[in-house]
Amino acid sequence: MTRVIWAVLACVLLAGCGTTALEPQNVALRSGMARIYLMRPSTLLGKAARYSIAVDDKPVGKITDGSYVSVDRAPGRHKIAVMTIYGTPAIEDEIQVEAGRSYYFVINMRSSQTAVVSNGLVMAVPIPGTAIGKPVSQQKWFSGIYFGQLDNTAGAAMVASLQKP
Repeated sequence: MTRVIWAVLACVLLAGCGTTALEPQNVALRSGMARIYLMRPSTLLGKAARYSIAVDDKPVGKITDGSYVSVDRAPGRHKIAVMTIYGTPAIEDEIQVEAGRSYYFVINMRSSQTAVVSNGLVMAVPIPGTAIGKPVSQQKWFSGIYFGQLDNTAGAAMVASLQKP
């Protein structure tokens, strides 16, 4: 039974691989625009989750463990969101951006526990979360994720360490 659990877990982890972006990535920032980075740090079970990202209610891509997506937007207010499989926001936040600046947001995962059954025993297994950056998103009780914002130095360093889309 334990082998079956590990085999299923391996399949789930491999199925979630890959990042897709619907806008050009790694290009020079155009004059008069701001750049918004949405990043997903590496976690123990992060490959199992592939998050759909929306900006201003429009899909901009999907990210998985250890990757990022960037979008360029005009100065002003913009809504960033991570969508559920049902197309509703799991987390969202409105941000104000200025031309010529970059903004870095991390999709953090809350710590939790899961039950594992082995040889008739039920065990509570802790799943470590992440807590990177200053929490900024409106916390929803049902969501296991939230946004953290990084300053420019920490954000640029994290982008450099992540997989390019």
